[in-house]
Amino acid sequence: MVILSNRRILLVARPENTPKSAHFTLSEPVQEINSETCLNEGEILVKTLFLSVDPYLLMPMGRKGVHPDVVPNQTPYPLKQFKDAAIIANVGDVFGGRGVGHVVATKHDDYKVGDLVAADYRWQEYAIISVKSELTFEKLENEIFSQVSPSTALGVLGVSGSHALWGFNFVLPKDEKPIEGKTIVVSAAAGSIGLTVAQLAKNKGFRVVGIAGGEEKCEKLISEFKLDAVVDYKKANGDLTLLSQLLKEAAPNGVDAFFDNVGGLVADAVYENLNLNARVYFCGAISQYGEGKSVLAPEKYTNNPNITSITCLQADYINNIPQARRELFELIQKGQLKPVEWITKGIEQTPKVFEEMYAGRNFGKTLIQI
Repeated sequence: MVILSNRRILLVARPENTPKSAHFTLSEPVQEINSETCLNEGEILVKTLFLSVDPYLLMPMGRKGVHPDVVPNQTPYPLKQFKDAAIIANVGDVFGGRGVGHVVATKHDDYKVGDLVAADYRWQEYAIISVKSELTFEKLENEIFSQVSPSTALGVLGVSGSHALWGFNFVLPKDEKPIEGKTIVVSAAAGSIGLTVAQLAKNKGFRVVGIAGGEEKCEKLISEFKLDAVVDYKKANGDLTLLSQLLKEAAPNGVDAFFDNVGGLVADAVYENLNLNARVYFCGAISQYGEGKSVLAPEKYTNNPNITSITCLQADYINNIPQARRELFELIQKGQLKPVEWITKGIEQTPKVFEEMYAGRNFGKTLIQI
């Protein structure tokens, strides 16, 4: 008999705005799992290698004073791609999103010990997964992940990468005219999805303007990733007119494509600099998650007949993950795409890392290594 100790991160309080370490706790006592008796037919037991820390996870935390301590089956956000973003978590429950790990026990004929898998099984060191009922479950390809770290399955070679590629393909000009000379703006350009899009855009010949927070991030985006210009939104200090002017200086010929991960003030400032027939993809709205809002295109975009826009809620990037992974892996092999990861070791560090990510201290995909 093998007894495994499973440490988990629990939600203990709801935030007023952004997440803090105090909203979580490491489970005590530690859950014990008997690896020989814990599984039912069709289930597998996975030992976590890496956990994903993502901005959207603020939404299932709920809001203090808005959601009670126990919320049965509420689905306020139409994010079908992520089951844990679609339901407000109960206080006291295991919290979190996606993880990647190895199968250590199995009662499923299609999976053997040692297989590498990914799923939305929350922040814990071991997870029992019912393969049939887990909508976002993936068995990862050995021919790819024998050559790259399994951590990339949570970033550039996973959901984030497929999302980036789908949205980038949407904003590509559809008039068969050369891309050279056209300008794309990428918000949250130092984040996992933003960095991927920025690199894809450079490969295609766009003039790439990033939006990020802080001089260090902005300088790194130019020096290491060769962006043509980067706007430090913090310099605008919440002033729409100033932010719009900074963007105009960075994109003097206007904006032809916009890949947005932020929403709010940033989207408003970009709107004032859009060219005729611009294409826009709304991937995320990190500036608004704390307000309990999902990813919606601002009305000024949707009501403008000279702009073509779409949100991630309308995208089909989940079904495209295997194909996107192959395309992005090929770019990595060619040296045209660099996975960028911000990794911290130890599940006990997860709450702190989540808080730091929302404070803008991350660069690239935010991960916990177990």
